[in-house]
Amino acid sequence: MKITARPARLLPILLLLTFFCFGSPAQGENGTPEKKSLQEPPPEELIMSKVDDLQKRIKSFADSENEDIAKALNVTVEQLKERTEILQETLAYYNQQLQALRKHDSLLQEKQALQDRIATGEALKLEESPPYSLKFYDDFNVRLAENQRNLETALLAVSVSERALRDAKDRFKEAGVKIRQLKSDSAQLKDHQAVLQNQWLLEQAERDEGLAGGVTGYQELALTNAREEAELAAIRANLNSQVRERIRENLHFDPADLDKQLAAIDEQKRELQERSDAIRKNLRQANREVDKVQKKVERAQGENEINKVKATLDVAEQWRQTYRIQLEQVENIIQQLSTRKQLWKQRYDLIKGAIERKEFTALKEGAVKQRDRLQQSLALEQERQTSLQLQIGKLEEQLRQEGLSWDAKGNLNEQRNALVGLVNSTINFITALNHTNQMNLRFIDELESARRSLSLAEMVSVTIARLQGWWKAELFVIDDQPLTLGTITTSLVILILGIILTGFVSRLLQKRLLVRLNISASSAAIAGKLVHYIILILVVLFAMRIVNIPLTAFTFFGGAIAIGVGFGAQKLINNFISCFIIMAEQPIRVGDLIMMDNEQCWIEDIGARCTKVRTYSNINILVPNSYFLENNITNWTHSDNIVRGKVTVGVAYGSPTRTVKEELLKAAAEHGEVRKHPEPYVFFGDFGDNALVFELYYWVTVTQSVGIQRISSDLRFMVDERLRDAGITIAFPQRDLHFDSGKPLQIELSRAKPGKEKE
Repeated sequence: MKITARPARLLPILLLLTFFCFGSPAQGENGTPEKKSLQEPPPEELIMSKVDDLQKRIKSFADSENEDIAKALNVTVEQLKERTEILQETLAYYNQQLQALRKHDSLLQEKQALQDRIATGEALKLEESPPYSLKFYDDFNVRLAENQRNLETALLAVSVSERALRDAKDRFKEAGVKIRQLKSDSAQLKDHQAVLQNQWLLEQAERDEGLAGGVTGYQELALTNAREEAELAAIRANLNSQVRERIRENLHFDPADLDKQLAAIDEQKRELQERSDAIRKNLRQANREVDKVQKKVERAQGENEINKVKATLDVAEQWRQTYRIQLEQVENIIQQLSTRKQLWKQRYDLIKGAIERKEFTALKEGAVKQRDRLQQSLALEQERQTSLQLQIGKLEEQLRQEGLSWDAKGNLNEQRNALVGLVNSTINFITALNHTNQMNLRFIDELESARRSLSLAEMVSVTIARLQGWWKAELFVIDDQPLTLGTITTSLVILILGIILTGFVSRLLQKRLLVRLNISASSAAIAGKLVHYIILILVVLFAMRIVNIPLTAFTFFGGAIAIGVGFGAQKLINNFISCFIIMAEQPIRVGDLIMMDNEQCWIEDIGARCTKVRTYSNINILVPNSYFLENNITNWTHSDNIVRGKVTVGVAYGSPTRTVKEELLKAAAEHGEVRKHPEPYVFFGDFGDNALVFELYYWVTVTQSVGIQRISSDLRFMVDERLRDAGITIAFPQRDLHFDSGKPLQIELSRAKPGKEKE
């Protein structure tokens, strides 16, 4: 019998512990959780007296764990031991309450000390006097980021504690119902054995209520401490934000600090270059080793020898892959050092006012693009890190298998060492990416702060400069002639005015011809049309000449039309134009998971004529671009990679439905790739013909390595195991035969005729 998650009722003394309101802590104006009206925690003496009482009862119960007592109570010795275990677990929760009370006192003292330092102004003091360097500012930003993480962790702890307290109180209510039911049943029992059994169950329920009381009391104290920690973290974060603004207002250009940072970057770049040369040397040696082993594979004879050499080849390939990736990472870090060097210079130029106001926008746009690239690289490296950990775990599992030869173990260890080296290198690379990203984010923040400090005249100047930049922005080039937004706009204005003018001139000419030359209306109309088209052509040529648009700009379109008419290239042009439509509207993107012809595929590349997709069977399919615009396509990852999965299971009638739901949710919670948010949930789907049908819905983040089918399969294995352990039967089709009981059954016995006996 399990002891955890046992319904119980709160003892009268523990009713003093219910001093919290449920729900997330409200946020004040400064982002700190507002204090709720809470009662004082219970005195330590009350809990100590409960601990002493429990210790005495535990000793008494432990001494009575024998066959005689068990027979007298009509129970087993195991049930007596379980009784003692329940009290021991209850005692553990009361001891945790004592620790939580002491922690509460410590948090109150810490918060009071911090508030006193804030009141006296000592908390706002810094170890250095203004002005401050960028290095000092960056170091303080690291401290502030740590405070923000602590605040987020504390708020999450508050949410978890509130949920745990709600669960404990729910168990308390259920325990009360059970105790009242047992007491009600005891008045109706007359059999001695039944009375003893009911009395034992009642005492067991009362012990359970003591356990639930300890759990509830501890959860209430844990919630109090979590809220105090969240408030303390919010005060610190708010305080450090004020100090950071004060440091930012007193930043100054420090040439010595800039030279020191640049020199440190140059030294780090030199060390990385030496490391890059060493890795490149190891990579050349690994390439030679792979070529050498491949030749051995070709010369190997016999299955054992071939398998042995192939295992050696796997090791050599793994080391070559490790060195190749490490070299790419080190060279990328060297490039990042150049970016950091430029960021240091730009940040100090911003402080001393060496950057013109009109350059703020361009600098910020470049920094934002750099931020996006860094974040994409971080996401890729984190995915690689996860994949490497899985590979290492698989190798370690193979190493634990019995019966492996020394050579096999050696090869597996070598592969593991190569992967471990790559893991360490990836960690360093992720650290470098984070460092560069943090510097870039600070530069964006500083640019935004400087932009907000601009005067009205400076803002107008910056806006004009931005518009001029857009006006002169080069869109594309034809025959070494740049086409800008300004030239295209000018040509359009000339063309529109020319069209209006040609219409006016052609109508005026047509009226004058009718009046002065006395020609027919049809002739005047023909002449007006001719003049209209001639003037229109001249206007178009004049507009193209004014803005320096060469006639070759229309060569491609004319050629496309000629090819389409002459050789039937309509589909080619259709797919080509569809490529641009797909890129503009983005109904599909590279990396999206789509459903095509009842098969899941990943978009790998969008080309000019066709799109390359890859199935989970590792088969490439080339699909014309127009197919995606002319057919219904199911895109599973259009907005994000979160996809809902479903597992259906049927259990036998009479199974405990609530237990089935809990086991399904536990299976989903134990799977490492099932998302916690949104939370999985279970539907009692239907009363089926042969089973009670349950549906488990869950969400996962799908990637090319993580598919919904694999996770569904894992969950089915886990659900089958958990239901079997819980004694719940997964149903199978059943058929019942019904006889007409209103008439007697007729049974006939016949003897086989001679010569027709069955052989």
